[in-house]
Amino acid sequence: AQVWIDEARIAIALERYHLAKGVYPDSLDALMPTYIAELPHDIMNGELYHYKLRPDSTFLLYSVGWNGKDDGGKVVYEKDRPDAVDYQQGDWVWPTPKASSH
Repeated sequence: AQVWIDEARIAIALERYHLAKGVYPDSLDALMPTYIAELPHDIMNGELYHYKLRPDSTFLLYSVGWNGKDDGGKVVYEKDRPDAVDYQQGDWVWPTPKASSH
């Protein structure tokens, strides 16, 4: 639950930045101290949350998840239930994308 709280706090700061400047920042450091006092660390590995500005001007924000490794923002879905996230694998992305319907 702490990861989702941290990611929500960062996402809110990102949206406040976006409202003020019309774009998302190149890095999370640009959020401090105006939009967030301090950046939380990912409780899964103690490092900062991963953030990437995408070419389409949206962002990717994620935790490394239970496996503790950076899977590049990949969400893994359960084999038996392809609409359910397998939280034991992959990264924990904000917001979690819906599974493809194929």
